[in-house]
Amino acid sequence: SADVYCRQQLNHEAQLTMHEIEDAAIFAGGRRDGLDIIDLGPARYQTIANERLNGKEMENGPLYTPQRMVGDLLRAGGGKNQPEIIFEGPSGEAPGRWVVSVGSDIIIHDQPSTKDDNSSDLATTVSACEPDVSSSADLYDFLPCFGASDATFPAEESHPSLTTAPMWGKDSQPPPEVLSQMKRLERNKSAPNGTDEDVLFGTSSCPMDVDEDVFIIESPQHLDAVHEVVALAIRREAFGQALRVLAKLIRSLNHRAREQDDVMIQLLLASTHQNMATICLWMNRLSEARHNINKAIEKRTAHFPQTHSAIAISLARRGLVEFGLNDFDASLNSFRCAVKILNQNTSKHYVMIAKLENNIGCGLFQQSKFQEALKHFTTSLDMQRPSVEGHVRREVAVFDCGVTLTNLGKTYLMIKDYEMAPYVYEEALLLQTSIFAKNHSSVLRTLGSLAFVKSVIGEGKAALRLYRATTRVLVASHGEASQENMDIMALTGALYVEQQSYGEALKCFKGVLEWQKRQLPCDHPTVEKTALTVQRIEAMLEICTT
Repeated sequence: SADVYCRQQLNHEAQLTMHEIEDAAIFAGGRRDGLDIIDLGPARYQTIANERLNGKEMENGPLYTPQRMVGDLLRAGGGKNQPEIIFEGPSGEAPGRWVVSVGSDIIIHDQPSTKDDNSSDLATTVSACEPDVSSSADLYDFLPCFGASDATFPAEESHPSLTTAPMWGKDSQPPPEVLSQMKRLERNKSAPNGTDEDVLFGTSSCPMDVDEDVFIIESPQHLDAVHEVVALAIRREAFGQALRVLAKLIRSLNHRAREQDDVMIQLLLASTHQNMATICLWMNRLSEARHNINKAIEKRTAHFPQTHSAIAISLARRGLVEFGLNDFDASLNSFRCAVKILNQNTSKHYVMIAKLENNIGCGLFQQSKFQEALKHFTTSLDMQRPSVEGHVRREVAVFDCGVTLTNLGKTYLMIKDYEMAPYVYEEALLLQTSIFAKNHSSVLRTLGSLAFVKSVIGEGKAALRLYRATTRVLVASHGEASQENMDIMALTGALYVEQQSYGEALKCFKGVLEWQKRQLPCDHPTVEKTALTVQRIEAMLEICTT
């Protein structure tokens, strides 16, 4: 029965060791714990804390909002080149989660991969949440001189059913297919005016109740079929479609619960609400995400023991949503409640607690409580070090530890500890380059942060060397005319101005200006500001030569 299955799952989780948890994480690329880690962003980016303190060191950098941080961490994917979404299973455990690569451009039945109405809005949302220099945002946001001076995991198709099979009994056979519904799907699949969802459903084997307009969920195979439809939509970056499919699954589960309610149906509802919250996060619909995650917490709290890790996972997700909404008190409360649950668990989830400690530090940082933030970043780092100091280093462990180190460095910079700030960034860079390529986004970001810190503490020559190294990598990987290279060129020009090397500075800003004129209208404010910068440098150069 469902109750027996739940007890078996809970007993199994209680017996897990740290090594078994890490093995489960390795199986899915290291992120099967269902938690994300917050990155405060490059050193030169302003935050809400900067605005409160009116810090002069970073007053010319672009504002990096918590909403942008959340959007960034989702696309970071634990350091993977292909972003991915981790979806919850009903058990709330690592083996029941499933991973989908975002935007892998799969074409369904030779249909053009067009985005739905919501995904067209998402393109704007993603660029707005993307602080990297590779985003399509206004270049003005990234030039300080203008302000003033692949496949769904797991690989074995049977693995998701291992978690859901006990819902209907291991020996129970799935009910017969609804033939009339299968025929209807075939018609919609070939109809020119069929909806995108009809095309998606036509690729699956999930039957539907036509009268009630709900899925028939009577076997693990039916549930897996619905999840595959969601996965296909995510691969196309059609987040609106995926959200509507999950909303229909909610209606279907509620319809079944009215006929025959049990614990597993409620746990399925909880995991589906959490998965909807995750997609809403990707779509930048934070209020809707909060509504869904609260539903998930309500159901998991009602049907799981209070020390179950699934409740902690949901609380951590809610904390992330609240962080994006600038509700830092609520966010900190959610993160701390999640840590309390994991600490009470008979198996210490050290990797998960380390991420939560980092996230608590980020919340305190935004509240300008820098000393308290340092304590939590240090605690997180102490828990992460064993996983990166051994002979075998997992990519995701290095990524997470690198994020915590750069957050620590940014905090030291805020309290003007100019001895520790560069030291921590250097340690992060050494760690990241031990496993990531030199053109990896994490490496380039840390390199840029270290260069900025060097310029802040008066080591301009060292900063220039770092910017030149970054330029070489960017030109090799993205091309000389890339926006990434233009950003570094502007920063390098600003350093030359500080060192009164006006000839070198003029070369840099003229290159940026020529690029902007090719990319932007002539009357664009960015072009005008860069042209004014060039004029000022030319005037200074003329004064120096006369």
